[in-house]
Amino acid sequence: MVMEKHKMIKSFQTKIINCSFLWLLSLSLITGSLLPSCKGAPEPFASEGITTYAEATKWVQKNYRKETVTPDSSLIHKMVYFPEGEFMLIHFQSSKRKGYLYHRVPKSLWTDFKNAPSANRFYESEIKGNKSTHLKLKK
Repeated sequence: MVMEKHKMIKSFQTKIINCSFLWLLSLSLITGSLLPSCKGAPEPFASEGITTYAEATKWVQKNYRKETVTPDSSLIHKMVYFPEGEFMLIHFQSSKRKGYLYHRVPKSLWTDFKNAPSANRFYESEIKGNKSTHLKLKK
C-alpha cells in the first residue's frame, strides 16, 4: 500500500514537472530568455545566487527548522528533514560529513522513510534514483 501510494505520487509529480517544463519552455521561446528556475535551481536558490550543493546545504540548514533521525543502519548515518521547504539531507556512513540534499520530498515520504523497518531498503527502493527529488545544481 505504501509503495503504491509513493508510485502514484511519483507519477503525479512527473506529470506536473513535465507540464511545468513545457509551459516554461513555451514562455522562454516567446520572451527569448530562460527564467532562472528553468536552469534547475529551485527557489529560493535562484534568487539567492546559490549554484553549488555546499551553498544550498548551508542555506537550507540556516533557514529552515529540521527534524533529525539517526537510524540503526549500515548505509545511512543520519537523515534530516526540513518540512517547510520539503528538503531532505542524507548523510551516509561512508561520508558522514558530506550530505546529499534532496528537494520536493513530501512529508508522507519522510514519515514512511523514518518509520521504515529498514532505512537501507526504503532508501534503495523509494529514494535512490527518484529523479523527482534530485536537486539540480551546477556542482
